[in-house]
Amino acid sequence: MILQMNSEKKGSKLAIGFIIAAVTSRLVPHLPNFTAMESITLFTGAYLGWKALAALLPILTWYASDLLINNTVSRLWYPEVEGIVWFTNDMLWVYISAIIIIFIGAKALKKWNPTKLAISAVSASLLFFVVTNFGTWMSGTMYPMNGAGLLSCFTAALPFLKSSLMSNLAFTAVLFGGYELVHYYAYESRAQLT
Repeated sequence: MILQMNSEKKGSKLAIGFIIAAVTSRLVPHLPNFTAMESITLFTGAYLGWKALAALLPILTWYASDLLINNTVSRLWYPEVEGIVWFTNDMLWVYISAIIIIFIGAKALKKWNPTKLAISAVSASLLFFVVTNFGTWMSGTMYPMNGAGLLSCFTAALPFLKSSLMSNLAFTAVLFGGYELVHYYAYESRAQLT
């Protein structure tokens, strides 16, 4: 029993390490929307569960990277913005989708297989696409507040959806598969020897 609890603690530390490593995918140069952020959020839900602290982890990592990006790279596109940008309207919609994706990971991926994993990764991308683009439309700053404006918003975002789907499938496979391999060889195989 003690061995199992130690293995679980080490597994949680390993999961957090994987999350931190994956966050770098957002901070290094990448194709638009080709990051591990949605995959991290699924992964957190699956491995750390639906607990307040676990749910906060991907949101805080997302916020930290948003804070960094909004105050460095984004200044190239918005040079008129002065001072530190702590929060933007679109961030709210990202975090709402993150909370739902954590819930999907916690409920659908407690015991996962490749099919469940692929379905969850695609669902996370679609959910993120719908929620964040609906939020963009709701802001009223880029598209008219009517059905045609909503359709234009979703149509303009389709290239980002393709990139999001590809990255989410790839990073989800790497995160979940890599975690299981490392966890097995680092902890489980040793436990079987003792």
